[in-house]
Amino acid sequence: MNSPLARYAIAGLGDATARLCADQRLKLAPTKAVFISSLECSDGLSALLLALLSSGSASLHIVSSDQLDVEALAGIMLGKNRHLNIQTCHVPKERQWWKVYSDMYIQVHARGTLDPGKIVYLYTLRCFKAANFASHDSESFSGCDADCESESESDEGSDGDRSTSKTPREYTFAVFPPGVDNIQGEVEDMRDSQLPLLDSGVRTRVDHIVALEPKQNHETATLLAQENIAVFLTLPSTTLDNGLLIRSQQLHHHFSSQMPSNFPPVIESGGEMMEPEKMPFSMTLDCNRHILKSCTSILFEKETEENGNTKFIVLDRRLDIWNRQISDEWSTTVASLRSFVAQETSSIENSGRCNEDENEIELDDEDSEKDENEITLDDDKDTDKVDENEIDLEDETQGSTNGKFKDTQNQTNLISSDLPQLVVLGTGCASPSAIRGAAGYALVVPRTIGEENSQPDIFLLDCGEGVPTVLNRTCSDLDWRRNLRGIWISHAHLDHYGGLPSLVRAIFSANTEEISHDRISDDAKRRRLVTRQNIPWVMAPPKVLQYLDVLLGCKYGKQTLNVCHKQLFVPLLHLGPSPPPGPWSYFQNIKVYHNCCPSYGLLLRLQVSASWLCFSGDTRPCSSLISTCHRQIPLHEELLLIHEATFEDTDQDQAQKKKHSTVSEAISVASQIEASRVLLTHFSQRYLSISKGHTDNNQGSITDKRGKAVPVGFAMDGFRFNF
Repeated sequence: MNSPLARYAIAGLGDATARLCADQRLKLAPTKAVFISSLECSDGLSALLLALLSSGSASLHIVSSDQLDVEALAGIMLGKNRHLNIQTCHVPKERQWWKVYSDMYIQVHARGTLDPGKIVYLYTLRCFKAANFASHDSESFSGCDADCESESESDEGSDGDRSTSKTPREYTFAVFPPGVDNIQGEVEDMRDSQLPLLDSGVRTRVDHIVALEPKQNHETATLLAQENIAVFLTLPSTTLDNGLLIRSQQLHHHFSSQMPSNFPPVIESGGEMMEPEKMPFSMTLDCNRHILKSCTSILFEKETEENGNTKFIVLDRRLDIWNRQISDEWSTTVASLRSFVAQETSSIENSGRCNEDENEIELDDEDSEKDENEITLDDDKDTDKVDENEIDLEDETQGSTNGKFKDTQNQTNLISSDLPQLVVLGTGCASPSAIRGAAGYALVVPRTIGEENSQPDIFLLDCGEGVPTVLNRTCSDLDWRRNLRGIWISHAHLDHYGGLPSLVRAIFSANTEEISHDRISDDAKRRRLVTRQNIPWVMAPPKVLQYLDVLLGCKYGKQTLNVCHKQLFVPLLHLGPSPPPGPWSYFQNIKVYHNCCPSYGLLLRLQVSASWLCFSGDTRPCSSLISTCHRQIPLHEELLLIHEATFEDTDQDQAQKKKHSTVSEAISVASQIEASRVLLTHFSQRYLSISKGHTDNNQGSITDKRGKAVPVGFAMDGFRFNF
C-alpha cells in the first residue's frame, strides 16, 4: 500500500490509539484533522499531539463540542513554545448542519445529536464516484440546510436533488457517536431535515451509515436496514473484542501455554476461553448490514464495470497475524519468569541490612554540581517544555517473528487468592508498541485472608495509554471496575498516565449503573453516588491532575459539565500530609532522579502479608531509594523490587542522556537494596527481548553482596504472581 497522503480521525481518539496504530503498523504523522464525536472520544488526543510534534508536523485541525478545552489540553501537553499550529472548531449546540472542515480530499459537516455533547458527522469524499451500496440507490435520502458558512444563501437555483447515479458525484457517509440512545430517531430526523450543500453545489446524500457502539446494536441494524442504506456497526465497549491488540494477544497466548497460572488465558464475557480458531471475525448480516470489529478495514475500490462506480471490501487481518510464529528470543523471558516465581526466598540473614549504606551510588551529571537526586519542586520552567522522553515515533524494529518456543517445561507455580498479587499491565517505554504496552501495574490485595467470596482491593501503580484495555482482559475476574480504590502516578510522562481518563470513566460508569438499578429512593441513590468508597483517589503530580480535569470536564475531580457536580475522583499530591487510604502500614513517596520534575518512586508495606514493595518509577540508579530501603525495612522481612531497566548495557549513553537505568544498573541496585526478588521492567521498544546474559549462568538469578541468590524476572505484559 502506498504511503497515505492524509489521515483523519473520524470518530475521535481512544486512549489506546497509539498502541492500536502500532499493532496495525499505522503512522500517526499523516493525520491532518480530528473529529471528536464526544468528550469520551478525546482521550487519545494527547498521544497524537506529541506524535505530531515529534514528527515535525506543521498543523492539526480539531473539531469538537465546547465541552473539550483543546487549548488547555495543548498547553498542558506541549507547553508554550510549540511549533504545531492547532486550529480548533467547536460545533454549536443548535441542531443544524455546519461545515467544519474542507480540503482537497474531504468535506465535513457536523451537528449535535439529541444527546448533549455528542456530534454526528457527515464525511464527503471528493475522490470517489457514487457508490451503489444500497439495494435501491435512488432511495438514499438527501436535503440541504445552512451551515456556519451560510450555505442557505448559496441554495439559490438548486433543486434539492442530484442527477442520476451514473453522473459522477461525491460519496458521503454519516458517523454516529458511541452510545447514542436512539439512532433510528436521529436518522429519521436527518431524513426530515435538510442536509447541507457541498462545495460542488449539489446536495448531500448519505450513502451509508456508521453507528459506533449503539446501545442496541442488532435492533439498530435491523431498523436502519429499512432505509436501504449500507450500515456498519461496531460492538459496544462492554463486549470483549478479540481483534483488539491482536499481536499482544498472540504473544500472551504463547506465554499462557508455558505458564498458565501466571499468564491466565483471556476469558470472553460469556466465560469461555478465547481460542484463535473461535475468534469472531467481521459479520455480514445481509447485503446492507455489517458488524465490524477491530483489526478490520473498509477499502473503497473502483469496479472494472462500465459504470465506474466504487465498491467496498471489508478486510480482516487477524487470522493472518495470529498464525505468525513467535521468535525464539522470547524463550529466555519465559525462563527468567519461571525462575522468578518458582524460587522461594528464604529468610533474610541477620547480617543482611544495616542502617547506613556504604555503597551509595554517586550520580555524575556534568551539567550540575549539586546532588542530582535532589529535585526542586517549584521549578515551573520545566513544566512548559516538551520532554523528548515523553513519546518517540521512530519505527523501531520489533524483531523477527520466526520460530516457536522450545521451552516446554511444566509450570507448577499456582496463584493464591489469599495472598497479595501483582499484575503487570504494561512494560514498555515511551510510545507503546504492538508487543509492550505503556507502564502500568495492578496491586491486588485481599481484604480478609481466608474469607471466601471476598472481593480484593485493587490499586494501580502508573496507568499509561491502553492500560484500561489490558486491565479489562487480565483482571476481569476481579471485577476491577468496582474494586479499584486508588491510582498512584510516578511522574508526568504520558506513557505513565495516558490511560487515566478512560479508567476513571469506567469506574464511575460501573458504580453509577449499579446504583441506578437499585430499588431505593432518589435521595438514597445520590447519597450512595457520592460515597467515598465508590470514588478512587488519584495521587499524581499537579500537571497530571490538571490533565485529568480537562479530559473529564472536572474541577478538582468534581464534574462541572452538569448540575449534579458528581465527584469522579479524589485528587491527591505526593507531598500531602498523609498517605492515601489503603491496606498498608507504611507508605512513602521517594524523590528519584529523572528528567521529568517531579518524579517519584514508592516504598510500601502491606498489612496482610508483612511484605514490602519498592517501585522505582523512571530513574537513574538512585541513592535515596537505596538508603530509604535500608533505613525502613527490618531484618527478615521480604522485599520485592520493581525497577526500570529501559536500556541494554550497550546503550549506556542513552540511559544517562534520558535519565534511565540499564539492566546491569538495575540489578546492581537490587543487590545493594538486598531485595528478595527483583522484577525488571519499562524496556525500550527498540528491543524485542533483553533477558539474555544478565543473570548468573542465565539461570534467572543473581548473587547479591551477601552471597545470596536473588531471583531476577524480566517482566512481560499480563504477568501475574503472588508476593
